[in-house]
Amino acid sequence: MERGKKMEKRVLLERADIETAFSKSPIGTKVTDSVAFLAEAIKVIRECDFESQSTPGQAFIACPKALPFVSSGEGIRTNNPEDYSIRYYHGSVQLFLVREKAESALSCALIVYTKDAYLNDPEVKEDEKEYKRISESNCTHILVKVLASAVEGRAPFTQRTLVANLAGNNNDCGSWTADEIRQQAKNSHSHFSRWCVVAGS
Repeated sequence: MERGKKMEKRVLLERADIETAFSKSPIGTKVTDSVAFLAEAIKVIRECDFESQSTPGQAFIACPKALPFVSSGEGIRTNNPEDYSIRYYHGSVQLFLVREKAESALSCALIVYTKDAYLNDPEVKEDEKEYKRISESNCTHILVKVLASAVEGRAPFTQRTLVANLAGNNNDCGSWTADEIRQQAKNSHSHFSRWCVVAGS
């Protein structure tokens, strides 16, 4: 290495088993060009200081340059039952808006964990198969979620995810104050009264 040249952070990325954005018919965000998307994702992951996060090792990383390579994960709710599809997701049958109703993505972000942080996640610890898969991998980081939202900035947690996290499924939520929890709940209720997660090809 040349003297004075900064060594590039090593990033070997693995996808979490719950991440569906790269599948043919995903729930939520869809990656439409995986090669171009991952090139941009690796760049922002390398630049992220994972140890300075509120929960070290867990990061929410804006990735605006990946916007051309994703389809939004949400659309505006309708009163037409034909605009919805029923899918099995995260252990239960749920209702989603069809992909054709997705609005244009205005923001794109990644939820990324370091390998150690991922293996320390409560849900992963309880999932023997996933824990074994990642612990035996040579990866350095886990892409937990791709979030392409139809609103600018960070979209709130869905009500289901928020409750699950507060019940102990995410280490980051353990540090929230009562006021922060109330605000998260207000944001989620307001956002998802108008918006709905989409699913499909």
